[in-house]
Amino acid sequence: MTGHLAEQEMVLSRLEISRETMTETLSGHETVTEPQSGSEPEAGEEAGPLGQGSPVGVRLVPQRTPGLAVGVLPRSYQDIVEVLADAVHPMRAHHL
Repeated sequence: MTGHLAEQEMVLSRLEISRETMTETLSGHETVTEPQSGSEPEAGEEAGPLGQGSPVGVRLVPQRTPGLAVGVLPRSYQDIVEVLADAVHPMRAHHL
């Protein structure tokens, strides 16, 4: 029983690390911490589907529609579109 508990604690620890990594990656900022339960989102911060301010599960790119302007994309996506538009020949992902 003790061995099974230790194994499950290790799995939980890995899941927590994965969640922290995904939160940091998707936020584009420095380390993101979980809000204290019962706390209100800060100004300009919206409550996410999995907790207040969590970027996990948030769509970063709007649904594609005809006439969608590049300006509605996040800055890093705009940079990619600009590089592709200026390219003289077809590009592969590793070139970007």
